[in-house]
Amino acid sequence: MKMPGNGTYHVGKGILSRVGNLTALTGFVVVVLLLVAPVGSALATTCLGCITAACKNSRDVGSCNCVTSASCRAAARDVCELWTYCKAVVFSPGFDETADLTPNGKRIVVRGPIECTADEQIDFIRVTVTQDAAVAEGHTQGGLCTGSPTDQWEATAHAEGHAGFGAGAAKVCGVAALKSQDSFATFQWCRDITLVVEE
Repeated sequence: MKMPGNGTYHVGKGILSRVGNLTALTGFVVVVLLLVAPVGSALATTCLGCITAACKNSRDVGSCNCVTSASCRAAARDVCELWTYCKAVVFSPGFDETADLTPNGKRIVVRGPIECTADEQIDFIRVTVTQDAAVAEGHTQGGLCTGSPTDQWEATAHAEGHAGFGAGAAKVCGVAALKSQDSFATFQWCRDITLVVEE
């Protein structure tokens, strides 16, 4: 697996938005984050140290809180990329246009391409499929990104409650997280898909 990254990502017809980027915050917050980790700072000698310093300073001045705000964490990381303490992380998961549905309408196999920076560790990918009143959820274990743009991922989602799925249009959304301790990266994306009953 492998992933590309610089703020906001577009995947096919769906949209993958990195939770938070510099444009998601006010200019004041960005300026605060830019000033927190000067070159040579004891904390800002590593990517994680830079992010920690940026988050601490933004919390101290009341501009944003990295603990409660994913956009604040992402902005802190983006700033540390500008300072070159962090490498840019590529992360681009997508969904295939179709997903396999069991004849009983209770299980859906969702697949898609994934591109991410080599050696980044994916913590998890969770999917939610909806169709009218039917909801199915599932997840897949993470893995190590290889850097290849041809990598694929797969997750099996199980219908919740009594409502089942039928062949045809549905919507799927994904949430994925990187495990690397300096990444602080969570990604969300959705697209319309077609459910195809397995034969």
